[in-house]
Amino acid sequence: MTKLKSFQLALEFHLKCLSIEEKSLAQDHPSIGLSYFHISRDYLALQQYKNALNYAFKAIQQTSQFDFTNLYTFHRFIAEIYFEQEQFQQALEYFEKSLEFVDDQDKSSMTVVYYRIGSIHQQLSNYSQALIFFKKTLDLELETLDHDAQTIATTYSRLATVYFHLNQLTDALEMGEKALNQLLKTLSFHDPEVNDARQVLDQLKILQLLRE
Repeated sequence: MTKLKSFQLALEFHLKCLSIEEKSLAQDHPSIGLSYFHISRDYLALQQYKNALNYAFKAIQQTSQFDFTNLYTFHRFIAEIYFEQEQFQQALEYFEKSLEFVDDQDKSSMTVVYYRIGSIHQQLSNYSQALIFFKKTLDLELETLDHDAQTIATTYSRLATVYFHLNQLTDALEMGEKALNQLLKTLSFHDPEVNDARQVLDQLKILQLLRE
């Protein structure tokens, strides 16, 4: 079975479930909101963005009055739909809204959203804002992840790029070195990812020498 067919079957199943729930449950039942969300995910998988957004908004409307447990997930999902369409301002708005519903102890969710917000600001060339959110991402990753997590190297690399665009080559070089060293905790010196990080670092060193 192809992935497309699988997504279509999932959509048909969830639409049938919704139809049954709407006939058998109270109008404000939280299960209906979850069904809206499942349908939204199916439409996103099928790249039917308008329908995906429509059902995601229905999920929020269905649950916002009495059930706050899923509002982070629903708002972040809407942000991801906009992000996939490269509608970055709308994505930014909903990533920021999703933070309103994150428990202070849920550092994993906060890390993901900070990274996504940083990525959007970088995409929009708002490098000072990107720097703020990538730093927040890094702080949480260093606090919560294993010391050799490759995700940390990705954030160091993002910081190197942002510092480069801010014309802060010394800081960019430092982050580039940290990205490389982080990768070397788990990968061999000849791994393609390590090679890419090494090439970036060499380029930064050349630029720094040219400016001295």
